[in-house]
Amino acid sequence: KAPLLYINLKKLSNYKEISYFINQFYMSYFYLPYFLDQLCKYKPQFVLMSNDINVSCRSLKLAAEILNIKTVYLQHGSISTLFPPLGHNYVFLDGQASLDIYHKNEIDNSLNLKKNSVRHIFLSGNKRKLIKLDLNKKDQIGIAINRLDDLEIFKKICFKLINLGFKVRIRFHPGTSNLIKNKFINIFKNNSLFQYKDTNKESVSDFFGNLCCLIGGESGIHLEAAICGVVPIYYKTQADFYDMSGFVKYGIAYEANKAKDIVSIINKIKLNKLKVNKSAVKYFSSTFLTEWQGREDELVVNHLLSIFKNIDPKELYGYNCLK
Repeated sequence: KAPLLYINLKKLSNYKEISYFINQFYMSYFYLPYFLDQLCKYKPQFVLMSNDINVSCRSLKLAAEILNIKTVYLQHGSISTLFPPLGHNYVFLDGQASLDIYHKNEIDNSLNLKKNSVRHIFLSGNKRKLIKLDLNKKDQIGIAINRLDDLEIFKKICFKLINLGFKVRIRFHPGTSNLIKNKFINIFKNNSLFQYKDTNKESVSDFFGNLCCLIGGESGIHLEAAICGVVPIYYKTQADFYDMSGFVKYGIAYEANKAKDIVSIINKIKLNKLKVNKSAVKYFSSTFLTEWQGREDELVVNHLLSIFKNIDPKELYGYNCLK
């Protein structure tokens, strides 16, 4: 049936993605029977997932719905208006910023939205295990490189900072290939001002613990840095995207348009003239500066156990809703 499916998809959509990524559409026909079989076998109370975009997670969600199993969504990174509307029974978002974006998404997609009869949303803070840090004497400049970033831009930034005598510490996105990482690292490996440690061997908190500020493009690491007390600097590194998560718009990160702007911002940070915007961080991560900061995993577990015991979700910390 694959040829007929392909022809029908082409008729229903003008998007070029249908041609380039048709295999992704086909994969749902493999995932669905597999997940239906596994869920029938294990009969879980909840199905948890931290992604509501990829084919495997959306197939798992549909399989759970068919079998009347409750689904739980845990936000795992920054989101944008490109994301689909929320469709899970229990949703754990980082903060009000995420809720506002999903609210807009639901307005924009109201005609195609199939809402669950029961849907409960909690603002439960950023889920990564982030530690409050003492950064008073740290002098390294952190650079976070994403998989879609233009590496030539970061190469120039590194050369600029190192030539000015700044210590630079690099962190690649965990999904970056070793080929790309090694090619970049080899350019600077003999320079004492350049430092790199594999992402799998250094936690994000340990990475931040060496920094006074962080430079990055389209990445949720800006929020993580701010939560730890590191001042984020946003630099446009992708031609087609700008501030998709709103970190510049809402004051999480300071924007630099040129390399010299980065140096100017760094100097102001070192003089304590620029600091982390705490109210902006609170907007993106609701547990910031509360008793639950750093314990967001515990918060989610407590809520799920309470729901399992039939406690009304509306009585739990951070409960919210989309109208």
